[in-house]
Amino acid sequence: MEAVTIQHLTKKAKLNRFTFYQHYENKYDLLGMSKICSTP
Repeated sequence: MEAVTIQHLTKKAKLNRFTFYQHYENKYDLLGMSKICSTP
C-alpha cells in the first residue's frame, strides 16, 4: 500500500487532490470505506 500515492489514485480516477481530500482523510480512509461498502 505504501507504493500507492494519492497522486496516482487521483490521476487514475481523473480527480484532483482537493476533491479527494473533501471526501477522504488519506488513502487508508479510502481503503476502509471500500471495505465497508463491499461487505455483503
